[in-house]
Amino acid sequence: MFPAIASLAFAAVIGWILLGFWHYAMIAPPSFDGAMNLRTAASFMHGDGYGFYYDRFFPFPAQTDGPFILPTALAFWIGGITPFTGQVVNLIYIAALVVLAVTLLRRLHVPLWLALFATTACLSTPGFVENSMNGYGEVPMLTWFFGGLLVLVSGRDGFNVQSARLFWTGFLFGIAYLTKVVALVCVGPALLVLFCVIVSQPGRVRRLFMLGLGLVVPVLCWEIFRVVEIGNVRGYLSWWRFQLGQVGAQSGARKGEAGEGLLSKGAHHLSMLSDMTGVPAMLLGFVIVVPIVLGFAIAFDRKRSPALRLALFMLTGVTGLYFLWWIFISPTPMTWLRRILDGLLLLQCLIAVLLAVIWAQSAGRNGGRIFATSLSNVLMLIALLPVVIGQLTLIRNGQTFTRPPQVPEYQLDTYKLADTVRKLPADATIFGAGWWQAPAVALFSGRNFSNFEHWRASRIDAVSDKYFVADMYTIGISQPTIDNVIARSQHQQLVKMQGGELYRLGSVQPYLPFALEDQDVGHLRDGFDLSDGDYTVRRGFFQREEGRLAWAGLDAAVMLKRHAQTALDIHVEVPPDLRSQQNGHDAILHVTSPGCLDASVDLVPGGQQSIHLPLTCAAWPEARPIEVRLSVDQQVPFIVQIDSDNRLRSFKLLSMRLGNGK
Repeated sequence: MFPAIASLAFAAVIGWILLGFWHYAMIAPPSFDGAMNLRTAASFMHGDGYGFYYDRFFPFPAQTDGPFILPTALAFWIGGITPFTGQVVNLIYIAALVVLAVTLLRRLHVPLWLALFATTACLSTPGFVENSMNGYGEVPMLTWFFGGLLVLVSGRDGFNVQSARLFWTGFLFGIAYLTKVVALVCVGPALLVLFCVIVSQPGRVRRLFMLGLGLVVPVLCWEIFRVVEIGNVRGYLSWWRFQLGQVGAQSGARKGEAGEGLLSKGAHHLSMLSDMTGVPAMLLGFVIVVPIVLGFAIAFDRKRSPALRLALFMLTGVTGLYFLWWIFISPTPMTWLRRILDGLLLLQCLIAVLLAVIWAQSAGRNGGRIFATSLSNVLMLIALLPVVIGQLTLIRNGQTFTRPPQVPEYQLDTYKLADTVRKLPADATIFGAGWWQAPAVALFSGRNFSNFEHWRASRIDAVSDKYFVADMYTIGISQPTIDNVIARSQHQQLVKMQGGELYRLGSVQPYLPFALEDQDVGHLRDGFDLSDGDYTVRRGFFQREEGRLAWAGLDAAVMLKRHAQTALDIHVEVPPDLRSQQNGHDAILHVTSPGCLDASVDLVPGGQQSIHLPLTCAAWPEARPIEVRLSVDQQVPFIVQIDSDNRLRSFKLLSMRLGNGK
């Protein structure tokens, strides 16, 4: 009686949660990253290519790809670009995840009520609402992975998996990888387990071939599509070269963070996850470690059924690697809840499987008599007790059942701001700034944005009708970006809301002018070497990097203290690609100081260069400030990747000093 009532109750809870998601999908704007994904779908739907425009067209800009983007493009084509069509594909994937999770758990002999409870726990996990909706690809990826697992465990052949099922398992794993690159954390260990199983069985060559074929077919088709969209093999190889570097950097595989040991990093990340989920760090560690240890212990038990052992090997291995990566390897700046969400969902399912297996063995029956419960089963059940407590804590701290998802009013300002931007003159130039491109506003306004930080001041001034948009993310995360644009520009604020701002721009300066206090000789120096420390009385340069240099923009200035010095010495490092893309000539550095200096120097790419420039003005009777202005006619070429370092850069300044002699 209890199982039936519990099943109905949890099914009703799941239905209630999904109803809340439906309401959320009707009104919620996508997230910042999600809006970039949706802009790719909108661009493809309009026939403009697979990518989006932000100052230029970026092909294949995100690590969320076709299996999410193409259905979204179809939704836009059918219903137009609306909040619901932007969320509906996420909603479908969530419904599919519910069905697949319950079916998969039932295949592993988890009671229906417990399978529904585990699925409820998944939907109620902290962060599930915002990271399963809003244009994100993590849950769609996991949905395809669950589909592959379900195909794998659906037969009765245990470890001796048939070739046809291996093909479709590989195929679905390939689709998971295409949906989101982070699927490698799931697909990699799963394929390793399958490989180890297959090589120990008869017919290994044929079955490995079928598994590999299933994996390769969707990936190969997509790579052909990518080559065609990019347009040439060189661009395709360049795209992949940069992406591999980005995956290495963002995953933490390329290099570790200096000054942070593995254990201290793990403790730090576990503490961060504790803060994000509301589960005490010690209990959270227990919730993660115990199911993984028990999962492997049962998987290695030869007395278990082969199908259960195979499923546990894969489920436990994937869950364990997910947390190992996020806690000990992932870069600290990227330890977002979104990047571990799939790990938490896998953990919820693993706990359900373990509870079912251990309880079934402990309460087994033979001829009406209950078997004597072994000490190991008692210990495992006792170990799982705090795990269940942690699981219930996760459910309590979610916001899907007792607290249905709500959309803050400031997020709804996105639509008001987009409507205003849509009504701007058709020939107006609309700017974001740097990374802060207001993608949701661009999506719903249907306007292409340019990058304020990619344009030289003279080029911006040549535009008569220009505007700057700051969305809620720019306001909340990068207010200095707004301040910099406004401080450099004559402007009129047209819209100010909690969720966005709109400015009309007038003339723009290349950098902030020096203030009166910047010209106090008591705080100035006659020179500096950035390897000895920073020198802050400079404009048009980026922050000091590597402890020895600062990138210069195309227009920059330095304020020094001059008395009787007769020359200026500049030491720079010139990147190898700083030359004209049109005729290949070297960049020219123009150095001026009113009344004292007006000289041009060729910058030789590919090394360090020392520049000695005589001053043309006589010595001054006392120390006075002197402003040195630098202008370059070329820039480091942009990499057509949305998350590349595409700052408007020219050369690297190492040192600058006033002196005497040759």
